[in-house]
Amino acid sequence: VGLYRTELSFLVERKRPSRDALVHHYASVIGGSRGAPVTFRLLNADSTLEVDYLHAKREPNPALGKVGIRALLANEVVLRRQLQAILLAGADCDVQIAIPFLIDCGELRRVKEILFEERFELRKAGERFQDHVPVGVVIETPASLLGVRDLAAEADFLVLNLGSLQRYVLAADRQPGANEDPEPLHPFVLRAVTKVCQVAQEAKKPLSAFGASQFAPESLAYLVGAGLRHFCVPPSELRSTLKGLSAIDSRRASRSLRSALKSSCVAETQSLVAGYRHGYAGPS
Repeated sequence: VGLYRTELSFLVERKRPSRDALVHHYASVIGGSRGAPVTFRLLNADSTLEVDYLHAKREPNPALGKVGIRALLANEVVLRRQLQAILLAGADCDVQIAIPFLIDCGELRRVKEILFEERFELRKAGERFQDHVPVGVVIETPASLLGVRDLAAEADFLVLNLGSLQRYVLAADRQPGANEDPEPLHPFVLRAVTKVCQVAQEAKKPLSAFGASQFAPESLAYLVGAGLRHFCVPPSELRSTLKGLSAIDSRRASRSLRSALKSSCVAETQSLVAGYRHGYAGPS
């Protein structure tokens, strides 16, 4: 499970879920993975979800308010309970923790400190838990993008949230309707993705991405050209994503990306795609 969103347990009931309820839920996810690794993304809830113990009222600008790790650090009881549940559920399994909406290394260090404290408490109580859990960061805010080299030095792995990255970099909340074609990745966002791939490779840190399926098909080739090799996709989109990836020649994709990175706007990138099927393997 490349990325498991943990919001469900916090939305089905009005009250804060118990540690036992979280452990049971996470254990079922781990069981369903049949021994494969599972990456749990920590609770990522803004005030529109109306989780009363996280937000007393709806914020004027929820997307830029107490969301992700901001909300959790402001309510450490919730964070500590979730971390304990992951440690307990993953006692004999390969689990990881991804931190959403992170800004800088200070937030990463604080999560690591709390994780250390919770491991200490579990050890004192004589409970079985996973002692080594890699902690990674979700790159989605402009700040995390600008500081990606620092974050890569301290995180165990990196995850790109392509949808949020495009939204925040362009300062535009674009959500195509059901009858609209998916939007392409902006060339400036492609430059940012390329930088993250280079940093991850230099730091020798695992890198994955999610949200690729919400963009135009040619964007997948550009992402492969940038160096992305691990994609987290919803089960319903797995077959189509695999089909798209199988049609991509990585060398041609790299050449295509170099051309796309020179674009100064989306129109220029689209003209490249229209004139030549960049990155896609075709009959000779």
